Amino acid sequence: MSLRTRIPSWMLCLFCFPALVLAQNKPLRDHGYVNPKVLGMGQTKGIQLRYEKLLPANISTVGDLAKTSSDLFDNRRLMLKLKAPLLLRPGLKVALGFDYRNEEFEFESLNEPVFELHQELNEKSLKSLEVNVSVVKLTKGNQFFLFRASSKLSGDFGNRQASLDRYMRISVAGLIGWKPNDYTAWGVGFQYNYRPGSHLVIPGIMFNKTFNRKWGVEALLPVQAHLRHNLSEKALVYTGFELKRARYFIFMPSISDELLELSWNEIRLGCRLEHELHDWLWLEAGAGVRASLGLDLVTAPNPAPSRNVLQSKPGLTPYLQAGVFLVPPRKWRK
Repeated sequence: MSLRTRIPSWMLCLFCFPALVLAQNKPLRDHGYVNPKVLGMGQTKGIQLRYEKLLPANISTVGDLAKTSSDLFDNRRLMLKLKAPLLLRPGLKVALGFDYRNEEFEFESLNEPVFELHQELNEKSLKSLEVNVSVVKLTKGNQFFLFRASSKLSGDFGNRQASLDRYMRISVAGLIGWKPNDYTAWGVGFQYNYRPGSHLVIPGIMFNKTFNRKWGVEALLPVQAHLRHNLSEKALVYTGFELKRARYFIFMPSISDELLELSWNEIRLGCRLEHELHDWLWLEAGAGVRASLGLDLVTAPNPAPSRNVLQSKPGLTPYLQAGVFLVPPRKWRK
């Protein structure tokens, strides 16, 4: 099945204008303020477009609708991220971001019974829209502060059987960091997530270290960690792991009259290349395998506790990704 995603024309227009990312990333004189980035790190992505495809794999499914099933599972994701400056000062930077995701699933039943769930998911284009604000506060010592707040709608929220607030999630994150020298930066922080009927707080540790002109490590534990190899000023390779998760609120009348929550969690092991195509335009391409921690469907926890409707366990699945992103011109980075 071909990807049915259509990007709105206004998004294409935004992507065609590099002025947003150029304005955001144009550096100011530091005036003695610390720069959170270490030497050798890649450039900030202001506008990013990425396509991901998980190659087909067999999964085992258990739920209320049937005992077991084995299906051919396919998954595609399209992501667009935009970021624009709200305030740029030597010691304070504030940016407004917009993230759009479109995700599709495809199931081909190999054994009976055929789940109605799979049939409905095959016809759905799940979307996620997020607006976020990022704040970076710098000091004239070696300390810096990061703050991020976001509001996200995710699911088939074009369906008006529920108010939009049922599809909403709110996230707040903060971090305090230290940069003892140009090659090392580390910090500790947290992320608080809220969705109707559920709260979650996740602690985090940031550690960025450049060992020499060719090698470095970039980590935000427990979410991700990558070994960075600087092939040149125009090419970088990242190898490591990422913990990814997504939540979609959806209606499936043939299965339940309640609002349902489709969630997936996975660990990815892979390699990604970022290469400069032009002064301000970069290409990214990556591949690897994902280990699924579950593709589950539960009743939305609002206000009663969630109840499991279906659990799926895909095995190791190869994935491919490709995209482009914009960075500031090299003359602005000198």
